[in-house]
Amino acid sequence: MTGRLGKAFKARVLRLADDAGGVAAEFAVLLPVFLLIIVGIVELSHYGFTQMTLADAARSGARYASTHGSTSPVPATSSTVTTTVRNAAVNLNPALISVNATFVPNNAPGSVAAVVVTYPFTPILSGVIPAITVTVSSRMVIVY
Repeated sequence: MTGRLGKAFKARVLRLADDAGGVAAEFAVLLPVFLLIIVGIVELSHYGFTQMTLADAARSGARYASTHGSTSPVPATSSTVTTTVRNAAVNLNPALISVNATFVPNNAPGSVAAVVVTYPFTPILSGVIPAITVTVSSRMVIVY
């Protein structure tokens, strides 16, 4: 019996060895597709992080402006709102952040503080995917 089992086992091993070339070919075909999917997921995550960070920074700037109106001991100005936004945008280059803070019609209570933030998004694969500008905005009513 062991002779027949030994021959069957040897035949099975040889059959598996013949499939090794096919597996390598399938791997060579599927690897680029798999890597493209992984890189796409990383790029979308990178863009989503940038978008959410800028949205949070714009909200922080608008909140600062809404709580530091003309009746506040330290009224908000465009430069103080810009500083607040740049400090809130962690892990982004503050020198590349552009902030436009406006008060409609002024910074008195009841007016509206609007903050628009732009940032040049550069993908990790910048040679393949073009760079874009991310723009987010936030508006709040000045209460103090």
